[in-house]
Amino acid sequence: DVLGPFFKEMSDPPNIVFILVESLGGEFVGSSGNWTGFAPFIDSLASNGLYWENGLSMSGRTFGMIPSLLGSLPPGRNGFMDLGPDYPSHTSLIRMLGDQGYHTSFYSGYNTYFDGLQYFLEYQGTDLIVSKEWISSTYGNRFKLEENYWGYDDKSLFEIASTLAETVKAEPRLEIIHTLQSHSPFTVPDEQEYSEKFDERLNKLPVTQSKKESFKRYRSEFTTLLFTDDALRKFMDDYKKRDTYSNTVFIITGDHWLIPVPQTSMVSRYHVPIIFYSELIDTPVQFKSVNTHANIVPSLTAFLENSANLSLPDSVHWIGQSMDTSRTFRNTHSLPLMQNKNQLSDYISESYFLNKNSLYKMSDGLDLREISNPEKQEYLQQELKNFKSINAYVTESDKLYPKILENKSMKEYEFIT
Repeated sequence: DVLGPFFKEMSDPPNIVFILVESLGGEFVGSSGNWTGFAPFIDSLASNGLYWENGLSMSGRTFGMIPSLLGSLPPGRNGFMDLGPDYPSHTSLIRMLGDQGYHTSFYSGYNTYFDGLQYFLEYQGTDLIVSKEWISSTYGNRFKLEENYWGYDDKSLFEIASTLAETVKAEPRLEIIHTLQSHSPFTVPDEQEYSEKFDERLNKLPVTQSKKESFKRYRSEFTTLLFTDDALRKFMDDYKKRDTYSNTVFIITGDHWLIPVPQTSMVSRYHVPIIFYSELIDTPVQFKSVNTHANIVPSLTAFLENSANLSLPDSVHWIGQSMDTSRTFRNTHSLPLMQNKNQLSDYISESYFLNKNSLYKMSDGLDLREISNPEKQEYLQQELKNFKSINAYVTESDKLYPKILENKSMKEYEFIT
């Protein structure tokens, strides 16, 4: 339990709320990135919570976020969700907490059948799945579909999440909210209002005129990020009015880089912030250690079992480990990163980043320096090859997790060798 030391003692199992911000790259949050300033509220959560500034998504596209974040699952051939609806046996945070009496819900303004997300959520036994179609059939014309063809805007989505939380009084609860605004075509409702807000925000930034011109070249992209930041601020203000706010842990992260904005390096595509925010946190801390989405559920479940006395499975299939809480830069994890659905060619191990046939040394801020070390490069390529072999075996042969363990504890069975 690496998280427990940073939290106050709790008497009841906490509510868990994931905020998954579309295209929230790591360099758009905090004070050290090249493109910070247009998510001021998220910045405030980072400075007042547990903030891992060198976080990594397991994939360069949204398809890989949910399975790795909520299940620490391997990618399969083309992303784990691509294996559905006939998945290899597995579990996830949704299923685990659902079995412990949590009400589980997933909120999105888009079509959840995209990339097979609906099948994944149904497999986990999610109690409530809010999607573009669900909102339309439930609310009719109450919420307006704007020009963003993906679905309902983020302010509407957060309002729906707040409304339903008041309607469905079940406690404790796991809520997962995935935004969509900061995605192409990068449009927002109230376009004129947010165009003015962009200018106001830009003028306040302590950057050079040259840098301001760079921001202007991506005006639409940063305007959408500002819109989502405002929507999240309103959601949090509403959440504070609930009696359970003081017993809620919020986890905020992104799925990948805001792709039209120029990337700093080859690893920037995966670079995301990882933020835990809660009144239960004893003292805010900023960590420089490298952690991936696959490390979150292993750490969170250990924390809940130890601090909230939840009875969670004794055997798991996590590909990640516990989160590293080092205040200085280092990487203790070895995992592949899937750039696209057919491309599992990147790999991190210690301070090294392997990108196809190039080897880089990582330093603080996930800065990369290309190096020549044929022996280390060959070693990492072999590690990646080994992972691919195991990944293919467990996902294609249904050898990831015994079916009898999906909802059970190993203590209920006697294993004979």
